[in-house]
Amino acid sequence: MSEYSYKDSGIQWLGEIPTHWKPMKLKKLIKLIPSNVDKRTEDDETPVKLCNYVDVYYNDVIDLSIEFMSATANDTELKRFQLIESDVIITKDSEDPHDIAVPAYVKETEDKLLCGYHLSILRNNSHELNNQFLFWALKDEKIASQLHREATGITRWAIGSKHVKNSIIALPPSKEQKAIADYLEKACAKIDRVIEMKKEQIEIIEKQYNSRIHEAITGENFGVSVFNDINSIDKHPLNWKVKKLKNIAWIKASSVDKKTEDNELPVKLCNYVDVYYNDIIDSTIDFMSATANEGEIKKFQLREGDVIITKDSEDPSDIAVPSFVKEAENGLLCGYHLTMIRCYEHMMIGEFLYWVLRDQQISDQFSCNATGITRWGVSSKNIKNVIIPVPPIAVQKQIISEMNSIRKNFSEVQRKLRSQVELLIKYKKSIIHECVTGKKKVFEGEPESLRAEAV
Repeated sequence: MSEYSYKDSGIQWLGEIPTHWKPMKLKKLIKLIPSNVDKRTEDDETPVKLCNYVDVYYNDVIDLSIEFMSATANDTELKRFQLIESDVIITKDSEDPHDIAVPAYVKETEDKLLCGYHLSILRNNSHELNNQFLFWALKDEKIASQLHREATGITRWAIGSKHVKNSIIALPPSKEQKAIADYLEKACAKIDRVIEMKKEQIEIIEKQYNSRIHEAITGENFGVSVFNDINSIDKHPLNWKVKKLKNIAWIKASSVDKKTEDNELPVKLCNYVDVYYNDIIDSTIDFMSATANEGEIKKFQLREGDVIITKDSEDPSDIAVPSFVKEAENGLLCGYHLTMIRCYEHMMIGEFLYWVLRDQQISDQFSCNATGITRWGVSSKNIKNVIIPVPPIAVQKQIISEMNSIRKNFSEVQRKLRSQVELLIKYKKSIIHECVTGKKKVFEGEPESLRAEAV
């Protein structure tokens, strides 16, 4: 396959493009239809199905396998926002500017399937454009970055219609567009299958890891076990005890907010995300700066050996996610949305409690007692009444050593698999970019423009 010859596109971010390609503004190729169809159901309107933000954000292809939301729309909305096959839909506003202009291609539709709010339809308005090529072009981060840069907002970002219309793509002849779209569909499907396989392997590893945690903290590796009459713990060795958390530790929910006040002392805050994303709290974490009064500093100063858990979240399954404090500098406080747990040393080692709280069976006690609608929380009373196994201190030390070794091995396998997934995602992005900007040639026929010149 011969290589392309190139010319300067005249656009800095696009660089050189094949000589027979041309940079084009979207407004010359598409009709832009920003939707305003809300999710409400009104008695005087017609029942419809809505293709909403999440349907586009999580699906490259819109088809009838998706379970669309039911709503209603008036006659004007029915006519204007009915989806047709080969439409391209993009997200037009989001909480993150990089989530703007996420595209999806409409492969299948049905009567009264409308484009929902927070989305815009890009409908082909030119014989020069292949809609599937447009979809792949908008998947390219460089092309989409035009819209990210123009987004405005503070808590929610949006893109104006004029910026969508003025966005530029590099446009090859129509047959070449189809060849590129067909190639990318097949190539990316293969990459996606490998990514999915790697993710399934990660899930299997995670399940095996969680199983090993459960075996360790319930004493299944320590010989004869007896069934316990407490539902939260199936069984435990004869020489182990079962106690409520309040009987083996000091427990305190933090009230330290993120504000900085002139009349308070400077501190560092260990916040929700620090706990949620880190098994271990140590000096490698870049903690937030804030201020606190003397009472808060005295009460919520973290110590080595403490355990911190999340006490509320948008999802009840994210409550009681634990982290072990391995290092704690002076002035590092436990932040809001978290609860500190400090074990009584003669009863339990903090690091062992961390492993206990990692067990799904123990964690379920927290999530089952969580209450809420949009945000879920668990009360201090329910935290204190959680039932946990208490082996002798010597056994706790043995389990800690065993689990740290297991974590090291499992973490290394997971790290390699996640690294492979990241590389595959980068590879997929690079293929898309190279194809839709003409850096990679996938069309075997002679470009139409060159044949025309020859004639």
